[in-house]
Amino acid sequence: MSPRPGTLLTKIKDHNRYNGFLFSAVEFGVIAAVTAGLGVYFVVAHRWVPALVAIGLAVNCTPVAVLALRSRARHEPQIGYAGLASAETRRQIRAERPHLLRDTLTITGLTLIPYAAALRLLVERGRGAVTPGAGAREDA
Repeated sequence: MSPRPGTLLTKIKDHNRYNGFLFSAVEFGVIAAVTAGLGVYFVVAHRWVPALVAIGLAVNCTPVAVLALRSRARHEPQIGYAGLASAETRRQIRAERPHLLRDTLTITGLTLIPYAAALRLLVERGRGAVTPGAGAREDA
C-alpha cells in the first residue's frame, strides 16, 4: 500500500528515492545521532532549551533515515545522485513531480524548526532581553 499523494510520507519517500536510500539514511541518521548525543549532554548539564532543540532535531530526522533504510531493504527503485546527473532523468522528475522543490523545502523546514527557538533566544540575548542565569535560584 503506497501513501496518498501530497502527504508528508510521500514527500519523504520521494526525497529518499531521488537522493538515494543510502545517502538519505546516512545524511539524516548522522544528524539524528549527533543531535541526540547533544541532547543527552544538555539534559545532563540541565540546559533545557538546547536539550529540547537537539532532541527535536533528532526526532525529526529519525523517520527520514528509517524510511530510507526500509525502502533500501525492500529493494524499492531509486534514482540517487548518479541518476540525477542525467538531464533526461531530471526532466522526467520535473514532469512527474512539479512541486518537488517545494516538497524538499518542506522536509528541510520541518527538520530545522527546532533551531528556530535557539535562534530566537540568541537574538533576544543579543538585544539584552535575556540575561544569562536570570531566574536561577540563589541557593543553586
